Amino acid sequence: MLASSACLVLSLQPAYDQESIAWDEGLLGQWRDAEDNVEVTIDRGEWRSYRVHYKHPVEEADFTGHLTAIGDAHFLDLMPSRGLDYGAVLIPAHLVLKIDRDGERWHASALDYDLLRATRRTGRVPPQGATFDQRQNVVLTGSTTALRNWLRTRAEKDFSAPATFERINR
Repeated sequence: MLASSACLVLSLQPAYDQESIAWDEGLLGQWRDAEDNVEVTIDRGEWRSYRVHYKHPVEEADFTGHLTAIGDAHFLDLMPSRGLDYGAVLIPAHLVLKIDRDGERWHASALDYDLLRATRRTGRVPPQGATFDQRQNVVLTGSTTALRNWLRTRAEKDFSAPATFERINR
């Protein structure tokens, strides 16, 4: 889910701003989603960020993550790890996951790609704007403020079924 070859909903701008960055020490550690055979290791990053290592049997990826609160919901904004040079023409995109932590487990849901794709194809564009990239990912193009306002109005039906991660270390 975090870095799958399936199409994703990405954003050019982050879902967080300096005032909304949150921190949850309880996210640190090693986690496993047994259903998808995915392991995620979350460590403390620089200044209220997380270093996230995603491991699936066929791929691995590293991200920088920022937790943000929008209304009563929490979102984890993931982008390619900071400090790596991707070249002048590559733009790091943001993958925004809605998360709910429940003690020793947490649930992560991405924005529903099929729903947004259908909305975009019919000309009903999200308020902040959207387009498709070469891989057919939906790319949200609006500002951080527009993205946060739009996320504030999303219902559960606007997100995919959650992946459930359970702690694998104590």
